[in-house]
Amino acid sequence: MMGLRLSLGISIVLLVGGVCAASKDVNLVQETEQFDKGNKVAIVIGVENYDQRLTGFRQLDYAEDDAKQVAEVLQDLGYKTELLVNNQAGRDIVLSRIREVGKTLKNGEGTLVFYFSGHGFAAGQNNYLATYGSVAHLLRLYVNRSG
Repeated sequence: MMGLRLSLGISIVLLVGGVCAASKDVNLVQETEQFDKGNKVAIVIGVENYDQRLTGFRQLDYAEDDAKQVAEVLQDLGYKTELLVNNQAGRDIVLSRIREVGKTLKNGEGTLVFYFSGHGFAAGQNNYLATYGSVAHLLRLYVNRSG
């Protein structure tokens, strides 16, 4: 757990550093105060119960536990966190939750963290996530048609 917190802390520092490096006139204290005032929400997903016979994706061992640990750390950091695991994380549910949580950000201000632990794949320059109930060969067909 300590390694996870350290890694998450480093990621946040790098994210803040990246934002600051992109702008020449940044007041770090002001930016930090603004960040603390904005809504901080997170959607954390862990899918490990894939049925390989039906989906083409093998079952995973740690996705659910990883998601639970990340959700706990984000909650400790003040994020309002929604955890979706396995059958709670179907495509339509995930998209709906992203839309709903996005509406809670006032005037587009605030931070939305999206974390996914599960299968995914890359096709060309695009990356795809395999939510619960995804079928590998159907995803590849969709990617090939729309690519």
